[in-house]
Amino acid sequence: MAEHLVLKLLVYLFNCILFLCGLALVVGGSMVQIQWKDFLNSVDSKIFIAPILLIVAGVIMICIAIFGCFGTRKSLPWTLIVFAILLAIVFLLEIAGSIAAYFERSTVKGFIEQRMTNSFAAIKAGNSTGQLDKALWDRLQDQLHCCGVRNYNDWLSNNLKIPDSCCRDKSRPNCAELSADTKRVCDRPDNVDICPIFTKGCLDTAEDYAKDNIGTVGGIGFGIAAFQVLGVVLAACLARKIREDSEL
Repeated sequence: MAEHLVLKLLVYLFNCILFLCGLALVVGGSMVQIQWKDFLNSVDSKIFIAPILLIVAGVIMICIAIFGCFGTRKSLPWTLIVFAILLAIVFLLEIAGSIAAYFERSTVKGFIEQRMTNSFAAIKAGNSTGQLDKALWDRLQDQLHCCGVRNYNDWLSNNLKIPDSCCRDKSRPNCAELSADTKRVCDRPDNVDICPIFTKGCLDTAEDYAKDNIGTVGGIGFGIAAFQVLGVVLAACLARKIREDSEL
């Protein structure tokens, strides 16, 4: 009886944590969707759907957690088995999604580069799409401390003025206007810190940021996966214990 009670409490605790994880995914996905809505709307559906998938995954985890609590409270073995199967399915889908994302990373990067490059034509045309793209560029360059796709020359090669969002010190008047001498300084790799504008492109900056955080993301993902496997084991053990107790 004591073993039964301990298992029940552990499954309850597991479901509480699973519920909170699901809620975190919903909140995180919603924040990304709201903060980067304009950017996500302007890119391919493969990228646009990413935060939506986070929200959906969170909702599924919340539903599974509620179902798991129901099965634990009612002490019905079949509900716990279904709960364990659902967890196992989610675990396998996460593994499949991670593998797919790994092999599609170069495709996504190539598309983003193409989309960023094509945006210069719309900005040059000065239409509504160009105004939206310009606002997105300003936001991206300001937050990531970068300029252009590969570097600031992307603006100049498209006969566009380097925007002030590329400046290190935006309070300085005409901070993005480069003289010939200043441009020569900025083009030298050892002078990047004294250049008045950011010299690194946004594509490489974003990629470096992703690489710097891949270990953290991978660790969290591994932890969640291991946690789900623990849930499957706990649910199976509790279902077996309930059956054994009912046969006594």
